[in-house]
Amino acid sequence: MSCQTKEKETLYFGGRILTMDGKSPAYIEAVVEKDGKTIFTGEKKEAFKKYPDANRVNLEGKAMLPSFLDSHGHFVAAIDEVIEATKFSGIDASNDRRFVVIHSQFQRPDQLDEYVKLGLTPSYFTNHTFFWGDVHIKNIGKSKASFISPIKAAVDKGLIYSNHSDFNITPLDPFFILWTATTRKTREGVILGEEQRVDMYTALQGLTTGPAYQVFEEERKGKIKVGFLADYVILDKDPMRITGDEIKDIQVIETIKNGKVVYSKN
Repeated sequence: MSCQTKEKETLYFGGRILTMDGKSPAYIEAVVEKDGKTIFTGEKKEAFKKYPDANRVNLEGKAMLPSFLDSHGHFVAAIDEVIEATKFSGIDASNDRRFVVIHSQFQRPDQLDEYVKLGLTPSYFTNHTFFWGDVHIKNIGKSKASFISPIKAAVDKGLIYSNHSDFNITPLDPFFILWTATTRKTREGVILGEEQRVDMYTALQGLTTGPAYQVFEEERKGKIKVGFLADYVILDKDPMRITGDEIKDIQVIETIKNGKVVYSKN
């Protein structure tokens, strides 16, 4: 493969270029990039004609795909691999890539420091504490198990996070997520990682502003604010005013998407 320069367009050809554009696999012969954006996709002949002075990169039969946006990092060693891969790529927080490490499950405190330096952002899974917390206590001990989805530690370091259900591994229920984030109670009633419990507002951020930030939509989603999308949910109770097991019983009365009602309980 030839070296590329920054001054001209870069034309990639000669490989298996999978666009991931559409419902079925689609391959093309050439891609042209300039200033960090794709400016051409199509036939090699047309690319050569349209960009005769472009820096050419022959893939030599290799595969080319869109960059992977999310990674799946469950255990400490896997998270170390994500950190090392990010360092190898030359990306850090100043690049503002917001690479999302889904689950970021069993972490060490020093890994959170690396997240800050590299601009990595965790998507936690606090439902894990309820469904499998007791098993993890038996397998790896309570001390390590208590740092599952360490939201409090992450937020204290200035990280923006999201929280998810991993559906259909656990129910698609945002209120259950809020409950596990604020209580961290296992099936057997053990409080797993008491110091990692967060207040309701922080828990709500993991379902609103956090995920919007992770996908670069923080200026249009995640808040009720002038200029943002009119995406709302009407609940039977204010999550900020209740605690404990009552959180799980919150009911959705109405859901509004782009200003239109898309669900109504009545």
